[in-house]
Amino acid sequence: MHIELRDVSRTFDGHSGGAVAAGEIAVLTAGLPEYEARPQPAGLELSVTLLRCVGWLSRDDLASRPGHAGPQLAVPEAQCPGRHAFAYAVVIGTLDDTALVTASTDFRTDLEVGPDGADLSAAPRLAGDPVAFSALKGAEDREGLILRVFNPGEEAAHLRIGRHAEAARLDEAPDSARPESMTLGAGRIGTYRIR
Repeated sequence: MHIELRDVSRTFDGHSGGAVAAGEIAVLTAGLPEYEARPQPAGLELSVTLLRCVGWLSRDDLASRPGHAGPQLAVPEAQCPGRHAFAYAVVIGTLDDTALVTASTDFRTDLEVGPDGADLSAAPRLAGDPVAFSALKGAEDREGLILRVFNPGEEAAHLRIGRHAEAARLDEAPDSARPESMTLGAGRIGTYRIR
């Protein structure tokens, strides 16, 4: 889910999955998940891509790739002219993989605001480390809510959901293999129906 850079003697670039960490600094992104890390005399420079723009659909004069990848066609609007807003966060301090994935997921998940005076005492509550929230939506059959979480850790996690929940499959059918299981294995996704 995130990339941690340990070898600072060379340049890294790639897909971050929403977080990239180097030592005691991490960058969380809500947009493009692309990063680059370059060693510098004073440490490591982390860069994230905020906007990716092109002027041509394909060109044959690129140093990174010979030949065309498609028709040589000018695409001036793909240069993304205009104003743009970006969201990112910088985390200072050492976070283990689970805490960093959870921070990244929390940062990229919008908070929905209900009407004034809404009673939140009946809202489902999720507890259990190292579980990360993924989705909460209405069930397709309109019978309750579907909660999806994942365990980014290396050990099993024990969940506590503040309302009656039963394990379900990704298609929302009951999971007969683990109907009452609140244990989520390492690297596993869990789906639960809350009534």
